[in-house]
Amino acid sequence: GIAGTLAVLARGIEGDFAHLGFPTKRKKKAHPHGDEDEDVGGAGGASSPHVDPTTATGGGDSSVDLFLIKARGSTIWREVRAGTVTFLTMAYILPVNATIMSLAITDAGQNTRTDLVVATAAVSCIASIVMGVLSNFPFGLAPGMGMNAYFVFSVVLGKGIPWRDALTSVLFSGILFLLLSIIGLRTMLMR
Repeated sequence: GIAGTLAVLARGIEGDFAHLGFPTKRKKKAHPHGDEDEDVGGAGGASSPHVDPTTATGGGDSSVDLFLIKARGSTIWREVRAGTVTFLTMAYILPVNATIMSLAITDAGQNTRTDLVVATAAVSCIASIVMGVLSNFPFGLAPGMGMNAYFVFSVVLGKGIPWRDALTSVLFSGILFLLLSIIGLRTMLMR
C-alpha cells in the first residue's frame, strides 16, 4: 500500500539503482556527542545555508552546486525521493481544501470544487518553488487546513460574513505580513 511505497521511497532499495548511477548506501557521519551515527543531508537536512555554491561541489566537479546538495552531504537521487515523499504526504490537501472551501463559496458557479483544486495546486507549487529558490531550503508549502476550517466554519458560516469580504481580509493580512517582513519589523518584534 501507500505506507510501503513511502517507506521504499524514504530509504531507497539497496542495489536496485546502482546501474543508473544512483547511490546505494547512505553516507554516515559520527554523531557530535558520542558514538552514534546519523544520516547526512536529504530533505530537511539543510544545515548550512551559508556555503559558497561555487566551491561546494568537491570531488573535482567543475559544475556549480546551486542548491548546495553536495555541500550538505546529499545527492540528487535522495532529494528526488524526499520530494516525492513530501508531495505524497501533502497531496491530500488538494481535494480536502477544495471540499472545505466549497462549503463557503456556494455562488461561484458549477466548477467551484475543480477551480479550488487547481487554485490550491497552483498556490502550493508557486509557494514551494519560491521558498526553494529564495531560501535554499527544501520545504513544501500548502494552505493550512486549520486556517481554512476556521475561515469556513467560524468566519463565513458561523458569523455570516460574505466569503468575498473574508477573503479580502485574508489578502490584506497577507500584504501586511509581507510588508512587515520586508521592512524588518517582523524580525524585530520576534526578538
